[in-house]
Amino acid sequence: MIIIYWVEFVWIKKNLVIYICDKICNLEFINTHKNNTVSFTRERKLSFVTVLILVLRNSVKSLQVMLNEFVLHTKQTFTVTASAFCQARHKLKHTAFIELNNDIVAKYYAETEVKRLHWFRLTAFDCSIITLPASEELKTVFGARSIGNHTGKEIGEYTRATFEVCYDVLNNIALGCVLSRGDTYEADLVTNMLDILNYDDLAVFDRGYACFPLMARFMAKQRHFLIRCPKSSFNEVQEMFLEDQPESKIVTLNVPAKHAKSVRLANLPSTITIRLVKVEISTGEIEVLITSLTNGHIQV
Repeated sequence: MIIIYWVEFVWIKKNLVIYICDKICNLEFINTHKNNTVSFTRERKLSFVTVLILVLRNSVKSLQVMLNEFVLHTKQTFTVTASAFCQARHKLKHTAFIELNNDIVAKYYAETEVKRLHWFRLTAFDCSIITLPASEELKTVFGARSIGNHTGKEIGEYTRATFEVCYDVLNNIALGCVLSRGDTYEADLVTNMLDILNYDDLAVFDRGYACFPLMARFMAKQRHFLIRCPKSSFNEVQEMFLEDQPESKIVTLNVPAKHAKSVRLANLPSTITIRLVKVEISTGEIEVLITSLTNGHIQV
């Protein structure tokens, strides 16, 4: 069985490599993802394909060392400076990587037996905070956050971004991601990725996503979710932490006053029917999950 899976993996990987090579050499793809019509038109040391591959390498080494290794491994007779590479990289649009990722994801699911949990493709959303280099351009796009000392006095600022990703946890593949301002609420970023979910997906979230507008959006799109709730969440959730409560029950949640206006303007339902599930984890602590799966026969 292990050998079969290994052969299948090698076959898929080989096909994807061939597909990527054909894709990035395609003239239509190149013209779509260069920043203007004259970019990469003359014979240069750094072609569109070369620049894209070097970026995809995501090397942790210094830029110049990576470029020297490229020249050595490809047996070139010229050298490439870090400055030249940076100038060439500016001619390449980031949309090239988005299209490549979307195509690879689609091809993977078309040619692979997808692992599922109770019929659902199991997806997870999470975000990370990324500290960015100090520049006015990045500050304008992503905003700045002040730095204070122990007395509360501001001693500087830094720029950061919020990175959100949707990941297929059983098949180990990223379905989509988004980069936004550092002060963006993580649950709001999920809205930008709802279209990548299917009716047979189950989206899993941690405590920070337990908010009514997000659940209402999922209900409106007829998509399913499973969220771990903090004890300070809805009143119905707080009751579930009590000992006399059942392990599972279906309740109707009303939109909280603080979200009523935004929910109404977004034309989302003001009431949603969900299922609360109480589980005991390995440490003996009680956790309460909230899900759109109201069918009690499905074990959460």
